[in-house]
Amino acid sequence: MIKEVKRMKMQRAFTSTEIEKAVKRLKTGKSAGIDELNSELIKYGPEIICEGIAEIYNIMAETGEFPTEVKEGILIPLQKPGKKPGPQDTSDT
Repeated sequence: MIKEVKRMKMQRAFTSTEIEKAVKRLKTGKSAGIDELNSELIKYGPEIICEGIAEIYNIMAETGEFPTEVKEGILIPLQKPGKKPGPQDTSDT
């Protein structure tokens, strides 16, 4: 099932490097979440994992749609360089 979220015009797409920086901060030795994946699987996995996560984020931002499974997980928003925290004006989308 696909849920609808507010689309955001992206000036720059999420990159695997940004995702990798966030993933490196994941705590290890914790129990798995609803997806039954330990953080170590992402943190120490191949680079293609971060590439896939970046692709998913970019598709969600572009389309405003996301898989129901994303709602059930914990995602860490990534602050874009030069942007102030909080909601941004998206009236020109």
